[in-house]
Amino acid sequence: MPCTVCGARGDASAMARSRNIKPGFFLNFELGSMPPLARLLFAGLWVVADREGRLEDKPARIKAQCLPYDDCDVEQLLTALEGEFIARYSFGGKSYIQILNWKRHQTPHHKEVASMIPSMTQEQVMLESSMTHPRVMENASCPTDSLNLIPLTLNPSIEHDSNPSLLKFQQFWQAYPPNRDGKKPDVEDCRRAFVLLPPHQQDQVLFAVSLYVDSSEVKGGFTKSPLRFIEKAWPDWLEPAKPTSPPAEVNKPLSRAEIEEMNRRHAEISNRHRRPAVKP
Repeated sequence: MPCTVCGARGDASAMARSRNIKPGFFLNFELGSMPPLARLLFAGLWVVADREGRLEDKPARIKAQCLPYDDCDVEQLLTALEGEFIARYSFGGKSYIQILNWKRHQTPHHKEVASMIPSMTQEQVMLESSMTHPRVMENASCPTDSLNLIPLTLNPSIEHDSNPSLLKFQQFWQAYPPNRDGKKPDVEDCRRAFVLLPPHQQDQVLFAVSLYVDSSEVKGGFTKSPLRFIEKAWPDWLEPAKPTSPPAEVNKPLSRAEIEEMNRRHAEISNRHRRPAVKP
C-alpha cells in the first residue's frame, strides 16, 4: 500500500516522495523492538530519502519533516535505528544517512531525479561489513566512486579466510551454473548482494543453489541471473513441492477382469430379485 507524504516546494533534497510499505514492516521483530516513534521515523525516512535511499543527516530537519507534532529527540531515535536499519556516514565534511536494504524493498519511479548525495565509499563499506553492519554493502554500488572499481578480493582489509561471508560467496559462485554462453555475469554486484544478507540467509542461499543446479530448469538450458537468484529467487527453491493429487478413481479405466466381475455381480443381484414365474 502506498505511503505518501506531501512535500513542500523548494529544495529537491527536502521533498517527500511516494514509497511502499509492505506487510512485513509491521511484523519485523527487530523493528518491533524499537520505540513506536522510532518505527514511525523509519517509515518517514523513506519518503524523505532520494531514489538511492540517501538523505542528509540533519536531525532538526528530519524532525520537521517526519515528526513535526511529537516532542522527541530525533538524534536518539536515529541512533536506535543505526546499524540494523540505517547507516550514518560522512563525505566531504557533511553527514548523510543511507537506508539499508533500500533496493530490495523500494522501486522508485523511473522519472525520479537522480541522487545528488554521494554514496558510502568502498573503504567505509569494507569497514562496516567487517564489523557490525554487513548490510551496507548493497548501497555502495555508485559507478562514479573510483574505489568501487577495486574488487573486494584485492582489498587488504578483508580476506576470504577472515570473512565468512566472502568465503560463503565463493562457494556459491563456484556452485552456480553458467548461462548458455558459459558465463556468470555481475560477479561484483552478486558479491555485494550476497554479503548484504544475514548469515543464516547466506546458508539458505547455499542450500537453495544446491537444489537449483539439479532442477529441470537448469538441465533444460535456462539459467536465472545469479544476481536475481540472490536477491529474489532463492526462497522459491526452499518451499516444499506441492503434492500432486492422484487421479480420481472414476477416471481410472477398468481392467477386463474388473468389468467381468461387475457383470457377474450385476447378474447375481438381478437373479436374486427376479420374481418366480407363476404356473398356470
